[in-house]
Amino acid sequence: MKTETILVSESGFDPYNVVLFATKDYVEENAETVRKFVTSFVEGWNYYKDAPDEINEVIHEANPNLALESLAFETEAQMEFVYGGDAEEHGFGYMSEERWTTLIDQLHELGLLEETFDANEIFTTEFLPSH
Repeated sequence: MKTETILVSESGFDPYNVVLFATKDYVEENAETVRKFVTSFVEGWNYYKDAPDEINEVIHEANPNLALESLAFETEAQMEFVYGGDAEEHGFGYMSEERWTTLIDQLHELGLLEETFDANEIFTTEFLPSH
């Protein structure tokens, strides 16, 4: 049967898929730990971009039920989502104030947030390594 895939983002709702989070207090009290973790996270994903077959083999060894062919398909299918868009220009892990503001406004409009607030209160790119 012929099917068509529509991305959620095509509906106008475009949340980030993976977000690292910590409390403001933790970030303030452990800035160096946060910086090291974020740097390692970004470096790991950048390495995956450069050596997906190597990493997929490790994933497969740890999870034999995940076929290498399936992992290769997923790698190819996700490449633009992970490394394209803002990441292509600003580096992996980049988030924008504009996109967070839109998400906050949409969640408020849906009644999922009682009030809106400045997006900079909930996210930062200060711990990202330079691109």
